[in-house]
Formats: sequence, C-alpha cells, structure tokens
Amino acid sequence: MAFKIAVLSDSTPFFNAVEQAFEPLPFSVIRIVLNPCLAAEQEFDSAVFAGLKLAEISLIITGFWAHWVDPHNLACVQLAELTAEMCRQHKIPQIALSSYAVLGHQAGDWTETLPPAPDSPLGLAWLAAEQAWLTSPPTLILRMPWWLHSPYSEYPEAGLLHLLCRRLLGSEPVDVSETAMGNIISWAELARYLAAMAQQILCGANNWGVFHVHASDSCSEAELADSLARLLRHEGFAPNTLSVIKGPACIVPGAAPLVGRRCTDNFGIQPRSFRLGLKSHVQRWLQEQGLLGTQP
Repeated sequence: MAFKIAVLSDSTPFFNAVEQAFEPLPFSVIRIVLNPCLAAEQEFDSAVFAGLKLAEISLIITGFWAHWVDPHNLACVQLAELTAEMCRQHKIPQIALSSYAVLGHQAGDWTETLPPAPDSPLGLAWLAAEQAWLTSPPTLILRMPWWLHSPYSEYPEAGLLHLLCRRLLGSEPVDVSETAMGNIISWAELARYLAAMAQQILCGANNWGVFHVHASDSCSEAELADSLARLLRHEGFAPNTLSVIKGPACIVPGAAPLVGRRCTDNFGIQPRSFRLGLKSHVQRWLQEQGLLGTQP
C-alpha cells in the first residue's frame, strides 16, 4: 500500500510543484488547504481534518506563508502550534517550511548552527512557528532563502522574478545592492528536496532538526538583477539601467546568505545553481504577463 503524505498549505503554486515532484513515487499526496484565519482548535480540527484518517498518514509537510503578506498575522503561529499538537497526538513525523528571516541581519554566512536572532515581526513570527513545530518530534525544519515565485498567484509581488522583472521593464533606473547577498529557490527545486527527504524518512532515515535549503551558488541582489536583465535583453526587451550601490538590499526582502551541509550530508541532496532553468522561468513569466511578441 502506498504511503500517504498530507500537504498542509495555503499555497497552490507550492502544492502543484510538490504534486508533480512526487508523481513518479509510490506515495499518495493529499492536500489540506489551510486557512490562516482559523482560530479555535475545535474549528481547526473540524475544518482542516474533517474526513481525514490521521492514522493512515505517514508524513505531514507543512507550508504556509500568509504572514509574508501580513507579518502581524499571528494566526500562522497558532496554526503551527495546532499542527504540532496534531502530529504529537497521532505520532506523525513532519517537515515544516520556515524562512531565513529567523536569522535577522547577522554578519557572515548563515549555517544551520547559527542561533536565531530575528529583528522583525516577520522573523519573530517564523521563529515562534519553528519553536512550536519543534515541540512535536520527530520534526524537520527546512528554512528557505529568497523565493523565485510567489506562493500566491493573486500576490505575485512576493516572488522576486515578478518583482525584479517588473522593475527592469519599468520607466525608472533600478537601484540594486552589490553587498546584499542571498540564495534563491524555485518551488520546483524545493519540491525536489522534499521528495528526496520524504523517500528517505519513510524508509527509516532519522534526520531531524533544522536544515537549510539553498542553491549551489549565492548571488547579490545586483547579480540576480543583472542575470534577469540579460535574459530579458535576449528576448528582445530593453531593460532599465541598473544602478549598483553598496549597502542594504533595495528590492529583495533583506539578505539571505543561507548555507549548510545537512541536506547533502544527511540526505545526499546536491544543490543546484540558481541559474539552472532561469531562462525558461523568464520566458514563462513573459508569456503569463502577455509580453511575448510585444517587444519592438
């Protein structure tokens, strides 16, 4: 009988990527749509787990991002507490997605052993969620860097591809930082990590705690913008001039220099370059925006 994996998420793009990555595997993937406005535990139980036989679930993957839109939305922290309690009661292992924001603005590369030091409402919310999840072992926290795409189709500005390409095709010069460093990942690449982890966990791997997902090569905000500008130029567009500065990030949501060895050492996952597939992502974005074929 196939393992059943429940994906608790408020993001359709994320779930679609997970579903595609898990398709060739002998797993049954079930989506549970999370509503970050749920409050009472009774309401959470009835609305989220109605009709679901938790005893049949082998692994839960949790990913919700509503507090990116509203960092003061503590319902997401409450959801983390409730999912942790549910996993603890039914002895279900969990992979929970977190963020680089828990590390604040510390200097240097951010390894998995670096203590959290959030300095924003967003970082504090993520850390509270992590602390809740870790009360329910076995749990794996997977911290993410910058997102290439938004978790919500109705809020595309949360993805750096849309945000930077729109600025590059606007009417003003684009300020970018050459010192704000980070990593970037697509939903498809994240799903590749999750598929590899799920396979090994369900075969008995005992790897838990905090892991960092990242590309094989980091980049500055300026390098990422320049890569996208080159691809737009290749498609016949004339992107705006980049004005490179030294200092904090101008467009991306803070530095995200995640590094770490645990995904490779514990699961054998080899990170890939953020440039891999970037051209096709840009072409797809242009098509979605109705811009292909409109250039002079």
